[in-house]
Amino acid sequence: MESRLKRLGSMFLDHFIMSFIIVPLMMLFGLIGFFFIDKDIAIFPERLFLFGFYFLFTVYFLKDSFRGKSPGKRIIGFQVIDRKTNLPANSVKCFVRNLFTPLWPLEIFITIISPNRRLGDVMANTKVVEVETESLKLFLKDFKNLRFSRNTLIIVIIAIVYSFLLFKLMMMWHEHLYQINS
Repeated sequence: MESRLKRLGSMFLDHFIMSFIIVPLMMLFGLIGFFFIDKDIAIFPERLFLFGFYFLFTVYFLKDSFRGKSPGKRIIGFQVIDRKTNLPANSVKCFVRNLFTPLWPLEIFITIISPNRRLGDVMANTKVVEVETESLKLFLKDFKNLRFSRNTLIIVIIAIVYSFLLFKLMMMWHEHLYQINS
């Protein structure tokens, strides 16, 4: 049971850390758009805010792409590995496994049953293993050493499109609920 609690703890810690990073940056995008963008030009504050939302949500989907370790996994001592090679999962596999993050209630339930593999891990053919804990300074070092390849660019574009579609779906659902309650 301890492994399950540690795994759930790393999921919640990742969510907290990513939210702590993303929400203030989204607010900054909104403030920049509100105060510094001319309202008469084509770029409206809402568009800048939405761009920030899509971009930063993309960061959330790619959080494990640094040697298979997100900030929360580093602190608690986990790593995402490829099941075939037992090496750290590449950015494509990490992206695919995080596509299922919006299904977080299901992901939490599956993690309780199987702490090493959630739905995203099954789809990406990855698993989470325990490793030594790391300082977040190593995360910043990995981030600084990041080299963009064509594959990385494609993943980022796909992640932005996925974030956009997810946001549109949430807005349609919200409008539908609003119409039902009216």
